[in-house]
Amino acid sequence: MPSGLSNSPFGLGTPITSPVPADQKDQNYCRYINPNTGDYEVFAGTGALAQMPGVRQRVLLIARTLRGSSSVLPQLGIKLPPKIDESFETTVRNSIKEAFRPMTDVEKVLRLDGILVGRLPAGRVSVVIAYTDLTLPESEIAPLELVF
Repeated sequence: MPSGLSNSPFGLGTPITSPVPADQKDQNYCRYINPNTGDYEVFAGTGALAQMPGVRQRVLLIARTLRGSSSVLPQLGIKLPPKIDESFETTVRNSIKEAFRPMTDVEKVLRLDGILVGRLPAGRVSVVIAYTDLTLPESEIAPLELVF
């Protein structure tokens, strides 16, 4: 691994010498990824990177990755059918459940509460994933909306 890079709890690429923020020492936090832009968020006043729970970051990365698009983890992500037909919604729901199965059935850190698939104009699709992060002391439901 190149010097200065690590696979730390603050996300891939965090320098090994980065201090853990004081309010997050006992929690599994990672770099915050804006769900709309895919960019890291930085606090304007301090220049510090914003943080998010690790499960939330993994959900976002899995949901935004199309299966087969990663050469490192080709099984990561969801698979969208090539055509929007009468079985499209069911196929997408099943693909999402399959993508999150390691987190829901093996690690048991996530509960999928609902998956809504809707058709938009111009051949676009809206997918809303409602889930509960089971690693947080207070169960937090954080719906994630994606448009393909």
